[in-house]
Amino acid sequence: MIKAPIFPFKTNDTKGFENYSSTKEVIKFHIKNLFLTNPGERISKPQYGIGIRRYLFENISQGLLNNLEDVVLDQIQLYMPYIRVEESAINDFPEENKISISLRYTILETAEKDVLTFELATVNEQELSY
Repeated sequence: MIKAPIFPFKTNDTKGFENYSSTKEVIKFHIKNLFLTNPGERISKPQYGIGIRRYLFENISQGLLNNLEDVVLDQIQLYMPYIRVEESAINDFPEENKISISLRYTILETAEKDVLTFELATVNEQELSY
């Protein structure tokens, strides 16, 4: 099983930091990190990350959404080979300045299927909500 510590960090007596208890939780955590990390931000993996926040302030067009979907699928295939995306959908809500990404995927190790919907929106000029 893939492991990752729970954020914010929680300590326990035996392992140091408490980890997520299921593979599904860990994978959702990794996908969210991939979305929120800007390319060049991760040391030793400069291509890692989608930098989803930068898309909030772009002029949204179908071409941009298609490009974003390609980036998401390429990054997941490259950095998360333990899942297979079965279906993806990216929607924008320009009046709310919000992007919604929905992924239906299979965990290859267990053949379990799961869905993650990730929404990113500006609350005001200085605050982001996700």
